[in-house]
Amino acid sequence: MRVTALTDLEWHTIAPFDVEKRLTTSSTAGLSTEQAERRQREYGRNAPSPAKTHWFRTIFLYFFGGFGSILLTGCILVFVSWKPLGDPPAVANLVGFSIL
Repeated sequence: MRVTALTDLEWHTIAPFDVEKRLTTSSTAGLSTEQAERRQREYGRNAPSPAKTHWFRTIFLYFFGGFGSILLTGCILVFVSWKPLGDPPAVANLVGFSIL
C-alpha cells in the first residue's frame, strides 16, 4: 500500500468510497474504538486550545489606549497647573487649558 501525504491528495476529486478507504473509516459506523484511541494518543484530544491572555497588554491598553490616555493627560495637566504653579493657581496658568 502506497502512503500519500494528506496535503498531496485532491479530496474534492476523490470518490466518497475512496476517501473512507484511505482514512480507514466508515460513513455509517465512523472510526472503530481502536482507531479512535490510537488517533487520540497520536494527535491529542479534538478540542480547541484555550485562548492566550496578554495581561500586560490588556492593562497597558486600558490605561493608555483610547479615552483612558485622554483622561490621564488631562489629569497630569491639571496637576501641573495647580500645584507647581501656585496655590491656588493664577488665572493666567489655567487660560491655556480652558481652550483645549
